[in-house]
Amino acid sequence: MVADNSSSSGFVVGPWHAPDVDFSNLGIVVSFNGSPVLVGSTAAILGHPLRSLVAAARFAAEADEPLQPGWIVMAGGASHAEALQPGLYVECEVQNLGRCSFTVAE
Repeated sequence: MVADNSSSSGFVVGPWHAPDVDFSNLGIVVSFNGSPVLVGSTAAILGHPLRSLVAAARFAAEADEPLQPGWIVMAGGASHAEALQPGLYVECEVQNLGRCSFTVAE
């Protein structure tokens, strides 16, 4: 998987969480049709996801396009990529943050 999120064709945004959750090493499980296929940790994102936000802010400022309040910044991948197939039910759970799911269209 590429660190710049170019393997993503979409993303899910959930409810806002107060920044009091330590997200440095949260477990992540992605399941296909109820079976876990990816297990990872937020620590796999540059050692801490906040590092990717700091890097994004620095690069954006250097390009005279500073990050703006409300913008969504994707931190990067916490595991390898896995191919999706039509009809597949995908669920992702992130420890202490919640879960989301979707079905791949036929």
